[in-house]
This record gives sequence, structure tokens and C-alpha cells, in this order.
Amino acid sequence: MKKIILDTNFLIDSIKFKIDLYEQLKGFDIYTIKPVIEEINLISKSCKKDSKYAKLVLKIYNKIKIIEITGNSDDILLNLSNEYIIATQDSVLRKKIKNKKGKLAYIRQKKYIVLEE
Repeated sequence: MKKIILDTNFLIDSIKFKIDLYEQLKGFDIYTIKPVIEEINLISKSCKKDSKYAKLVLKIYNKIKIIEITGNSDDILLNLSNEYIIATQDSVLRKKIKNKKGKLAYIRQKKYIVLEE
């Protein structure tokens, strides 16, 4: 089974755009990393515009497996990009992953998840 790691902006955007991750990622083991959960917790407690989406992420996506690893989330995701598919909306991180010949997923047209392997 293919493994995919979701980052902060991907999780928040999936809620914002009403994308059913479990439906579109059928057949995948879905993961995230501890720094992503920590960042979503911070956003959910802030006054930022995405705080309501972050709160929903914490409620809805409680079945996602968390990889217990610490450090800078972008660095961790970049290092894991050959072993896992990395789902991100961050254009800078996407370029780095492409340059490293890593596997990538992102949301297109606010409704589809595109996989690049």
C-alpha cells in the first residue's frame, strides 16, 4: 500500500475546499508528522482566519497516523519524500521535492488531489 504524508496547509485546504481525503486517497496509508499536528494546534488557538479550519482538521482527521519525529516540518518532509508521497500546497517545498526527485501530491482546482510520482 502506498504511503502519503499530509502537511499543514494541505490538511487545512482540504477542509476549506470540502475535499474528502479518505475518499480521494483510498488505497493509501495516510500519515502526518508531529510538527504538523503541533502547528495545527497553534493555528486552532489563534485568531487567524484559518483557525476554524484547523479546529475541524483536529476533529475530522483523527484517524491519520502520526509519525513521532521532531524538527522543522519542511526539512522532515523533504527528507521523507523518497520514501513517502508528500502532500503539500507549499510551492517552495514542492520545488525542492521535485528537484530531489521525490513523490508529491497537491490540490488542484480546489477539488482534486493530483499525484506526481
